[in-house]
Amino acid sequence: MSFPITGVLLLVLSVYFFFFAPRLLYLAAVFLLPFSAMAVVNVGWGGGEKGIAAWIFVAVLWMVRTAVSPKPFWRCAGWHLTRRARTLLLLLLVCGFISLLVPLILNGTAWVPYFRIYSNRTIPLRLDSQRITQTGYFAFGIIFTIFVAVENCNPKRLLQSVRAYIASAIFVSLWGFVQLGCVLTGHAYPAFLFNNSMGTSAQLFTEQLSALNLHRISSVATEPSKLAFSMLLAFILLVVAIGLRKPILSRKWDMAALLLVTSALLISTSTTAYLGLAIASCLAVAVLARAGAIRWRYVVLAGGMAAAGVAIVLSVPLVRSLVELVILNKAQGYSAQERVHSVALGARAFSQYPIFGISWNAANSSDLVFQFLSSLGIVGFTILSVFLIGEIRRLWNGPKQGSRWSISLLAAVCLMLALSQATGFPFAMGFVWFTLGLGLAAPFIVSRPLAAAVHLRRAYPAGPKPGFAGPAPAAPPVF
Repeated sequence: MSFPITGVLLLVLSVYFFFFAPRLLYLAAVFLLPFSAMAVVNVGWGGGEKGIAAWIFVAVLWMVRTAVSPKPFWRCAGWHLTRRARTLLLLLLVCGFISLLVPLILNGTAWVPYFRIYSNRTIPLRLDSQRITQTGYFAFGIIFTIFVAVENCNPKRLLQSVRAYIASAIFVSLWGFVQLGCVLTGHAYPAFLFNNSMGTSAQLFTEQLSALNLHRISSVATEPSKLAFSMLLAFILLVVAIGLRKPILSRKWDMAALLLVTSALLISTSTTAYLGLAIASCLAVAVLARAGAIRWRYVVLAGGMAAAGVAIVLSVPLVRSLVELVILNKAQGYSAQERVHSVALGARAFSQYPIFGISWNAANSSDLVFQFLSSLGIVGFTILSVFLIGEIRRLWNGPKQGSRWSISLLAAVCLMLALSQATGFPFAMGFVWFTLGLGLAAPFIVSRPLAAAVHLRRAYPAGPKPGFAGPAPAAPPVF
């Protein structure tokens, strides 16, 4: 067991926040969501070392502190407002545990193909530590989503949550430029600060594009694609906020943060970043049009500037070679074939065990649909579909009730789903569950107090239970 320097500092701060500042403990967990390569402690596991992710450690402390607080969270208005969505999430969690019975019953009598491409290897399907840990990540993500949703059914708190995430995106982007500076100047990169997890997947900050002799930028994330995923969520929140003229930090700071995050995405050399920027831009235009806040002349101007910028950038031979390598040639490369192969294995696993699947991530399909179908079967996929359709519908109808946050989170949730389908669902990363949690809370953040009362009546028609204090007094909208 080893403690990184930043892990020790985080441990001390977390214990202090746990006893004296629980709200700061939550905001620290939000800030650490993109820090997937940072560990609070490294422990021996399976003959090697694995890091306990910093964001998971702080999030666990926050959830425990919330559960034992003098005012239990199940007496908060948010607990009752999110009742229907919470029920579906818990059903999904139950389905995940039931799916563990499949490898337990089969116990090695069935064999599943190894997920690596060009491999004829098969492995026995049985209930082992891998199946339990993968399901544990999934279960923790669902519980974290519920806690985040309950915590943020309040305009002030939701704004603070988004600000904490944007502040984290600013820091992560700056650290990406620190990594780039170390590469260009030949100085040693201080990986011991934020890339200190000893897990194999957390050591990918040393990756290079050998064909161009370029170092890939992952900043505080395990790999460039995870950096891109987390930064794209911040990107679309900033774009929509600027389009709505309802700043998150301030108008100037939002513009500066957007420029910084976009620059970090561009230097990441990640296909997810480049394609995600295009998807996020289209989604932002769509949701702003839904809100009636689109200014087409600005869209045309931005499109023209983007086209001119692309033309200028592609005139640089190195950049043109980079685009060809990470986008155009990747479709015929090993990485794309491996993803298609994993999806095919997921479809095969679903066809063999269609009811409850073969346990979470056993097939390791690199998409969203067959990830759930192969893991949880048609039962789990149906529950997920009902949950997502309901959440997106509530976010879509948010503008009718004056909800600024419904527009922002509609774009973020749709972007998260699109990226998960294209690149795989990163269930071990906290930012996807955080986005879902905020999406659950956003429709209840309305500018008319009467609409909030209607939401509460619909969510809890039988009336509050004894001891329920009711919703907080109406506050002016926080933009």
